[in-house]
Amino acid sequence: MNALLLAENVGQGTFFLGFGILWLLMIVLAIASLVIWVWALIDAIQNPALDGTTRIIWILVILFTHFLGAILYLAIARSGKTPGSV
Repeated sequence: MNALLLAENVGQGTFFLGFGILWLLMIVLAIASLVIWVWALIDAIQNPALDGTTRIIWILVILFTHFLGAILYLAIARSGKTPGSV
């Protein structure tokens, strides 16, 4: 009987350990996405390659679409080549 209870407790401990690792992974990903979002926002504000209107549009895109907008900005506009420029 004691061996059965011990086996049940070990199984629950493993479940909670996996659950804890999942929470830790989610927290790390949330912090990483926040850092990328803030980085893109600051870069859009300070990027000298962007003119006034383009800068405002990118800032609004980053603010309203959060992580997706930050990734789009970093992929498209950070190089200084915006879709409308030659």
